[in-house]
Amino acid sequence: MQIATTDPLYILYSCGATGQPKGVVRDTGGDMVALKWTMENHYDLKLGEVFWAAFDVGWVVGHSYICCGPPLHGCATVMYEGKPVGTTDACGFWRVIQDHKVTVLFTAPTAFRAIKKEEPKDELSDPAMIE
Repeated sequence: MQIATTDPLYILYSCGATGQPKGVVRDTGGDMVALKWTMENHYDLKLGEVFWAAFDVGWVVGHSYICCGPPLHGCATVMYEGKPVGTTDACGFWRVIQDHKVTVLFTAPTAFRAIKKEEPKDELSDPAMIE
């Protein structure tokens, strides 16, 4: 089966703050070109490296940069079930980076602030990384 660049990839809906949610159809070609470009030109990712987008896969940034972008660029992707804080392992994010040799971590600044607040000071971590 062949996919045309104009074939719909997904529909992204607004929150409906104006009363009615509105859907925008994203086409396959445009989305894939944008993802491929950002992997190389924004994240400087090289073939075979490991990319981790620490987002919910249900968000557009999550499914785009977990499921599509890295494999499209010939890179591994990390899928992580969990959250950065409120677990028994406050250093879990750093362990994932170390164990899977993550080259690039893409997440929200609020995740780093939450980790910094909760992370035990005596664990193997470098607080300077998140300041």
